[in-house]
Amino acid sequence: MNRLSPMRMLIAMAAALALLGCFEGSETGNPSKGLTGMIKTLDGVPAARTRVYLVPRDFNPLDLVAGRAFPAADTTDAAGRFRITGIDTGIYNLEALDLVSGTRAMVKGIAVTQGVAELPDQTLRYPGRITAALEGASDTADGYIYVTGTTLYKKVPSRNGTISLDSVAVGEVDSLQYGNTGHTFAPVTFAWGLQVAAEAATPAPAPYLAWTHTRTLSLNTTASGSGISGNVARFPLLVRLSPSLLDFSSVRSGGADLRFTDEAGKPLPCEIQHWDAPAAAAEAWVLVDTVYGNSRGKLRMYWGGPANAAASPAGSVFTLADGYAGAWHLDEDPTGAAPQWRDASGRNNPGTAFGYSAQVGSDTGVVEAGMESDGRTQFASARQAFDNPQVFTVSLWFRSVSAKGGKLLDFTDADTSTATLYRDRHIFMTPNGTLHFSVYPPLAANQTDPNPGVYKTIDSPKPLNDGQWHQVAARLSQAGQTLFVDGVLVASDPASTVAENITGFWRWGYGSLDNWAPPGTSRYFQGALDEIWIAHSARSDDFLKLSFENQRTDSRLLQLP
Repeated sequence: MNRLSPMRMLIAMAAALALLGCFEGSETGNPSKGLTGMIKTLDGVPAARTRVYLVPRDFNPLDLVAGRAFPAADTTDAAGRFRITGIDTGIYNLEALDLVSGTRAMVKGIAVTQGVAELPDQTLRYPGRITAALEGASDTADGYIYVTGTTLYKKVPSRNGTISLDSVAVGEVDSLQYGNTGHTFAPVTFAWGLQVAAEAATPAPAPYLAWTHTRTLSLNTTASGSGISGNVARFPLLVRLSPSLLDFSSVRSGGADLRFTDEAGKPLPCEIQHWDAPAAAAEAWVLVDTVYGNSRGKLRMYWGGPANAAASPAGSVFTLADGYAGAWHLDEDPTGAAPQWRDASGRNNPGTAFGYSAQVGSDTGVVEAGMESDGRTQFASARQAFDNPQVFTVSLWFRSVSAKGGKLLDFTDADTSTATLYRDRHIFMTPNGTLHFSVYPPLAANQTDPNPGVYKTIDSPKPLNDGQWHQVAARLSQAGQTLFVDGVLVASDPASTVAENITGFWRWGYGSLDNWAPPGTSRYFQGALDEIWIAHSARSDDFLKLSFENQRTDSRLLQLP
């Protein structure tokens, strides 16, 4: 049988003895309300003289340190039985500690109402410990780390270095806090969902102890939210910020100290797209490792950091590792120095505007501003060439009332010229307002000569030139050719898996439609475009639906708990 080391056993015994001096029995109130049960050893025999504590779920162990509150307690008899009564109705956690072996047990969320409830038998196990990195902790000398709803706490000897919270019962620790007994600084919760294993150290990430504000956000993918059934990995999450989420006056200029973590406290990459403190409005993108389907996950947002807090690097959300060929927010002035539109992917693939003699920007994009096109001379192209991408996913938002149609996006051999010879991978609108996604695969496999080929086009079922913002996404892979509108799959061709074999540039707002669209269809798109991203990889159906549900202005994905 494994045993605790003598030193760790002494630590456990010292903590228990300190608590023993605070209690004088269990039946000090109404004996008709409480809890009883049996504690067993690892060998399955009754655990006599085991100390048992019952604390409210919101119990702060620093109140124990300061002598402001004490949990109810009892010691098991020779049969391993305990009885704790005289407590109020509420939700409690139970802790059990054997002073001889150092073994522990923990039961969370016990409802106490009327009568004396019988708890199922509990077995003691060897505990683990939590190690916490405390860089950035308060200078206050009387700082502690502790676990709410338990008697677990540890004094912090300094504001830097690593501290170990010993003798922690095996299982999940909901959260770890940092605070002090005098409440001279706001307590900070800095780690969530820690899984403690027997006789092992569980590290607790604590990067934002010096941040003075935090907020929990919920990711609702159930039917009442975004309605996503599958898990979505590596998702660029749009967070629209408003006074209901944070106090802009307490954030550093430009949102430089804004940070996000997942439920377990892991830092997440963040990019600030737009920040307007006087208007109390901003947009940020956060790269979430996994958004779980049909669930209510959580993110945590921090602000109020130190003056030397560095901003998250640009290009950290739409990453090259995730296959992005480019991501353009289209917020910039198209009449500025070329290239006008910054690439947010970190690939250094900016977009250049053509045909703009005066600023024609949209201040009503889906996310901040957008790109307005007049339908006569204006378009844009990315500046990096790619060699024959055969697997790709593209996404963009558009708005139009044009009855002339036009090219929204394509892949062409000439990025700066309207006199292109080869073009493929089209998304275009015909005069009746319907959308189409087309590719031109060669007749022979691996044929480098672009001709001859076959036209493969799939179509949206209804007009979309209604003056409203819509998102279109198109995907080509070995699974086929697919078209999505507003997160919904509207057309597919499983047999179409190849595009034209050319090297070229991604372009939007213009393109030849000879042999593709009905005569009279405009080559130039008239309307507004926003939030274009292109990945040379196949994004899942759930990814594309979640992208729409997240970015729509009435999104139900991101909520307060």
